[in-house]
Amino acid sequence: MNHLMFCSEMAEGLGRAGHVADGLAEAERAIERCQRNEEGWIAAELLRIQGELLLWQGTSRDEAAATTVRQGRKADAVAAFQRAIQESLTAGQKPQEALYKRAVGVAYDAQLPVATDLGRQWASAYPGPDSWRNAIAIYRNMNHPDVEGTLDLLRLMQATGSLNSVPDYDLFVSAAADQSNFVEAQAIIDQGIAAKVIDPASPVFRDTIAALKTKPKATSADLAEATKTAVSGMALLRIGDRYFGLGDYAKAAELYRTSIGKTGVDPNIANLHLGMALARSGDKAGAITAFSAVTGTRADIAKFWLLYVQSRS
Repeated sequence: MNHLMFCSEMAEGLGRAGHVADGLAEAERAIERCQRNEEGWIAAELLRIQGELLLWQGTSRDEAAATTVRQGRKADAVAAFQRAIQESLTAGQKPQEALYKRAVGVAYDAQLPVATDLGRQWASAYPGPDSWRNAIAIYRNMNHPDVEGTLDLLRLMQATGSLNSVPDYDLFVSAAADQSNFVEAQAIIDQGIAAKVIDPASPVFRDTIAALKTKPKATSADLAEATKTAVSGMALLRIGDRYFGLGDYAKAAELYRTSIGKTGVDPNIANLHLGMALARSGDKAGAITAFSAVTGTRADIAKFWLLYVQSRS
């Protein structure tokens, strides 16, 4: 057996036997040798083990002190996991999904800001309903975006196929209705029923479905007329949102472009929505340009959408 492989197994074995400090010392010696001899093939595994050992280290009879120590160890462990990911990438290897999950889970448990970036890295490396849903949920739970930001993230969950739970559908419908986008709220209800996620007779949705029946739902013809008489940039942007809810992304993009630069329109919201519409219509280059123009509090949401666009073939 290769000496470094033996050292990695010894370090982990010592930790599992309760000799965490000895395990860490063994891991650190092996990592130093690995770096000295440029044996990068085993570096990622050694760093992963170091991260696990750091999580096992640090207990105290005083619970407050123990919590402080554990939080500190979690930050160190996440740093080790991040180095393990980078070592794999540098070696031209794809990090294992379990490593991303471990790093994300520990970072989120410790409420470390890096959890959001790690979530995006996970979704980038292993795009799928599970990674997308968790990455977006972590961002929402740690940053508490406003209703508009929440709605834009839920639209991304819809685009990535990660909208698959009753609470997410409920929140999506509520957020769309809050923006008076009743046509989109109805479309999400219909999608949820078709996917057998929403039970229209359930207490969660029964009243919502009944209330939506009384709300005005603009048609394409209605929106075309509204566009002719719109007197403000915000009116144009919201008409664009209605087209987006109808699934007419090309027309939505047209309205968003027209609204940019007009008085009262937040360019970050307009560019974010423009990028979303272009992404859904298949204009990858245009979407990237629009998302790259988003700054401020909407920039992180734009990064999620940008990741989605870049993952598309």
